[in-house]
Amino acid sequence: VGIDGVKFQNQDENKVGFDFPEPGTCGLDASDRIYGGNITKPNSYPWTAILVFKERFNRHDLFHCGGNLISDQYVLTAAHCLDGLSRRYSLNRIRLGEWDLLSDEDCDSVGNCNDPPLDIKVESTVQHEEYDKYTLYNDIALIKLKEKVKFTEFVLPICLPIAESVKDQNTDSMNFTAVGWGNTEHGNDTYGNH
Repeated sequence: VGIDGVKFQNQDENKVGFDFPEPGTCGLDASDRIYGGNITKPNSYPWTAILVFKERFNRHDLFHCGGNLISDQYVLTAAHCLDGLSRRYSLNRIRLGEWDLLSDEDCDSVGNCNDPPLDIKVESTVQHEEYDKYTLYNDIALIKLKEKVKFTEFVLPICLPIAESVKDQNTDSMNFTAVGWGNTEHGNDTYGNH
């Protein structure tokens, strides 16, 4: 799978057309900043990305699906996010550094605030070549951004398990975290980062 010459080769070779961040410089979880285990504080998960779609005949944005920043120019997302909307919508940009979709300024209850979010246009997308939209097998895709991202405290890449020290690690007893925007409980619409 590749975008404009960027090829993901045999996993054993660990070679791609761009550099992944080194372990210890990415995926730094700020889990001590979670309120009640559900709603996070600003910049707790600085690799989260929102896919922003534009309605063809309207100016309205549609925030639909999330992803993770994996380098200074690529976002990893689910393939179904790229084909799940009607033809009225097209992927317009990626938003990074966002925390609360309902506020212009992202601040917590004691006044700690994020930098304004970054909106970056999309250069190209590619779904896994064996993605099946009916079974959702191989439901993975890459988005190439039109410009490189400058990393800040609020925008950082996530680590991928490509280093020898982690790719063969037994994860049976590990906990993992899913992050996104949506409901924190049934019937409770909130759009902060959860």
